[in-house]
Amino acid sequence: MVRKTSLTPDAAAETCSAIGVECLAFAARRTANVISRAYAARLAPFGLEPSQFGVLVVVAAGRADSARELADRLSIERSTLTRNLTRLLEADLLVGAPGKGRRITYSLTAAGHAKLAEALPAWRAAQDALQAQLAPGSAERARASLAELRGAAKEMLTAD
Repeated sequence: MVRKTSLTPDAAAETCSAIGVECLAFAARRTANVISRAYAARLAPFGLEPSQFGVLVVVAAGRADSARELADRLSIERSTLTRNLTRLLEADLLVGAPGKGRRITYSLTAAGHAKLAEALPAWRAAQDALQAQLAPGSAERARASLAELRGAAKEMLTAD
């Protein structure tokens, strides 16, 4: 159970300053926003946002048999996935086909494969440029820490 607290303006400012420093959600969001903008700049000439590129990559890799699995794999809300799927379907980069039960399975169209192939060098350039700014081994440690954090957050969600 969460308790309500009453804070003076000074105490609230001090508490909020501490939250800004120690909150994992704030740190992750700030980092994700900056990284997303860096990748967005590289992918923009191809008419793709990083979230759309991610959908194309996961679909091309054959790692999701339904929209739910796709959302889970990307760790995004279904509404965000729906918005991205709609744009990619309208751009004829993806096609949906009936799957098991009520599932819809998505696959890349010829145009989707071409768009992904066209955008991959830009993604690679963004990836290499970002990793070049890091100390040796930092990228691997960051991925491991992010995976651990993501797992802990998923556990927190299922415990509620």
